[in-house]
Amino acid sequence: MAARGKAVLAAFIVGTLLAIGAAPTPAWAVDPWETAEPAPNNYPAPNSICQAINAATACFSMSGDDWYVLDRFPDGLAVYVNWQNQLMNSVGSWSLYRSGQCRSNLGTSNWGVCYKDYYENSTANNAYGGKGSQLRWQACADAGAAPDICSSWTPWRNNTS
Repeated sequence: MAARGKAVLAAFIVGTLLAIGAAPTPAWAVDPWETAEPAPNNYPAPNSICQAINAATACFSMSGDDWYVLDRFPDGLAVYVNWQNQLMNSVGSWSLYRSGQCRSNLGTSNWGVCYKDYYENSTANNAYGGKGSQLRWQACADAGAAPDICSSWTPWRNNTS
């Protein structure tokens, strides 16, 4: 009977925390679709790795887990980066953990930035119980009524600080 009472109490506490929004939010539940804010100094962080098409450049800074997006074409349409994050699980296989987008409406020649936080490749016991984190991305441009234009995906890159 004491075990049942503890289980009921635990369920009540968790339910109450969820109801008032005080429970911790898992990383995958964070909104992956972001609108970029203006980048400091209007350029990406040093040592960023970039992918570009005619209308857009998308860069990732591993030192801060930040996405940078540049609109290179004065058409009034947005540019964005699509990203994917895989983690290695406890048996050594890669599995998709999160994916998302950083979208910029800041206009031509303005860098936008979205701040993220990913597991480092060296982090043991990640969310899937393994050790390893990698990312890939593609630069894209909104094409209005036509299908959007995107670069090919970058190769997967280990996320190291």
